[in-house]
Amino acid sequence: MIEIIIMILGQALFFGFLTTYVALKKNIKYGFGWGFLLGIVGLVVIAGLPVEKLNQEAEESEWGLDGFDVAMISMIIAILAFLALVIVFP
Repeated sequence: MIEIIIMILGQALFFGFLTTYVALKKNIKYGFGWGFLLGIVGLVVIAGLPVEKLNQEAEESEWGLDGFDVAMISMIIAILAFLALVIVFP
């Protein structure tokens, strides 16, 4: 039973961070919830949205990271979540 819960949570985290990566590449500020709650469907929804135009000023997060840095961190976390699932459930 615990294996199923871990697998579902790992899948949700993987798609949450992958959807965040795609959203940030399209200059969209949201995305994690779509991927976390809906999985592949949420990824398709975010991928289907149009690219938002950037403002003249590059926005930075409260930690001083720009959108590219956050997108790369999200992608790394998604890959690590996937690898953890592969290792736990071969």
